[in-house]
Amino acid sequence: EYNPMNAIEFTRNLADTYRYILYCQDKHTIPLKEELDFLNTYILLQKVRLGDCLAIDNRIDDKYWDVPIPPLTLQLLIENVIKHNVISISKPMKVCLTTEMLNNEIWLSVSNPIKLKQGVISSGKGLMNLSQRYKLLCNRELIIENDEDKFIIKVPLLYE
Repeated sequence: EYNPMNAIEFTRNLADTYRYILYCQDKHTIPLKEELDFLNTYILLQKVRLGDCLAIDNRIDDKYWDVPIPPLTLQLLIENVIKHNVISISKPMKVCLTTEMLNNEIWLSVSNPIKLKQGVISSGKGLMNLSQRYKLLCNRELIIENDEDKFIIKVPLLYE
């Protein structure tokens, strides 16, 4: 009502979000590139809601774009960042996406500075569900590193 252009952008991105969820509902994996494209749409949706205070620093080499990943992995991890951290114009959030070699395997790393919201109760269900999906697909666990300053989640890239 107060910002019709934002409402139009939000509606368009929300429709794209639902379209993507329907597209991948029966898929066990999708190419990482498709997940990254969807993440851009999801971030635009969040920027309409939160303002321009959420940034993704995507450092993933395009040579990994065809590697499969469970759908909605990145969305869930970014949603986790938004849920648990204070994000505002005065306290912007930058999430970094990288890849790294661990035990001769390529892992996708999602990291963010910790700016915890007060009063948020974590059920752990989102990460637990993602962890179970990875266990079923490749029999590997997520790696979670949580120190005072930075939260990092690493997921294995799947090679079929």
